[in-house]
Amino acid sequence: MKKGDTSKRDGIQDVLCPFTDWYCTQGANASYSHRGSEANDVRGLRSGIRYPYYAPVDVRCVNINRAYAFVWWQSIEKVRLADGTIDYVTFLCGHDNSINCYIGQTIKQGVQIGNMGNAGNATGIHCHIEVGRGKQNNWERNLYRVYCIPNQIPLENVFFMNNTNMLLGIADWKYLDDVNVDIPVEENKMYLNLSKEADTWRIYDLGVQPVVKNAKGMLRPSNFGGLSYTIFGYEDNGTTAIIDTAQFGRVKIFIQHKFASITDNPIYKLIK
Repeated sequence: MKKGDTSKRDGIQDVLCPFTDWYCTQGANASYSHRGSEANDVRGLRSGIRYPYYAPVDVRCVNINRAYAFVWWQSIEKVRLADGTIDYVTFLCGHDNSINCYIGQTIKQGVQIGNMGNAGNATGIHCHIEVGRGKQNNWERNLYRVYCIPNQIPLENVFFMNNTNMLLGIADWKYLDDVNVDIPVEENKMYLNLSKEADTWRIYDLGVQPVVKNAKGMLRPSNFGGLSYTIFGYEDNGTTAIIDTAQFGRVKIFIQHKFASITDNPIYKLIK
């Protein structure tokens, strides 16, 4: 993910990968510190740089071990994992040299929660990350005497890898489009339909002037045979509609175009 990325479908946040680049220097069940564990050590594009990483969902800090430089981040609500399950999860992140969070602190999805580092028992700058199912605030020794979070989940079953550059780390990674979410049609709702004839469509944050330099990103209706979105309101004298997108969260989009239509039922795949 990149800074500011969010994803929420059918009222449930998707767990985004917290790193912009994924270069795995030590994988799950590797020798030494990962034996019997689903932990990964991840560095950025270039070695030796303390790259930031971001909250994969809305999280709360529930424990800090400063001696080993580890922080436990617990999802505030149940979230959608890359394997399609929905549950609470706890993220254990390690080796930040400048831990400046505090127990009880909450951070929104897409906001920075730490930096890669080499504090504690670490070789080289990276982030040690592992994920456990449920609400947790501690770790325990496994059969190999390695400390790890209980109820571990393989990371390929946790993170959606949208906007993460895969540099090194082979696994069956998933993306948002790999896990469909069927959202029921709501009564008295109107829907924006973007035709499959449209290759790209700019979207903008709410409240900003909808000009090219302020574009937050692009939708690509032609890649999906057309897209439909629930309309939550309008801005800019009715020329833009407010919609929820899987990748960019709540945004606005121009609707006065020959490839756009508004109906009381979605025409294409409904995205929220």
